[in-house]
Amino acid sequence: MEKVKTNADAYNYIKRQCLNGYRQNIQRGSFENESIYRMQSYPIAIEITEPMNFLYLPKEVSLGMIEKYYNDYIIGDVIADNETYTYGSRINIQLYEVFDMLKNTPNTNQAAISISEPNDIFLHDPPCLRHIQFGFFNDKLNLTTYWRSNDIGEGFLTNQGGMSLLLRDAAEYSGLDIGSHFYMSSGAHIYKY
Repeated sequence: MEKVKTNADAYNYIKRQCLNGYRQNIQRGSFENESIYRMQSYPIAIEITEPMNFLYLPKEVSLGMIEKYYNDYIIGDVIADNETYTYGSRINIQLYEVFDMLKNTPNTNQAAISISEPNDIFLHDPPCLRHIQFGFFNDKLNLTTYWRSNDIGEGFLTNQGGMSLLLRDAAEYSGLDIGSHFYMSSGAHIYKY
């Protein structure tokens, strides 16, 4: 597992991994049947030790963009007419039960939020984020996320920034200190464009 300090460090690490990865023509999913391909990485696991450190973000992303994404798509439960789900529509219904669990019994391995549902297999674009797990160890609240797919160029920094804010809110609610974010992806990629 790679160990880095910030989300920006993780972004730079994964970008290098993708560029050294392998070319994958897209047979199903975003951009299928187009001349676009993606550079796919091998499975990646990273510990981000300072997930709340938002210094050194690339110019394409701002803290304001991350906060809006968090409020609209991570904890917000509004689904637009052109969407079949948002992460928030699935996280929101489980969130306060998990927060209460962490507050009352932090030494649990049951503080988990499932994003995926069995019927997602029939969606043209099933959720990229599949699972969120909180764990209290080393006297801190830590977060593990698993992504089946993650667009590094377009989504990584807002995705991971949003997860950092989720960890912050869980820690504040439960009265625990913030630990690391353990990011795992079996499909991190960068599109040709």
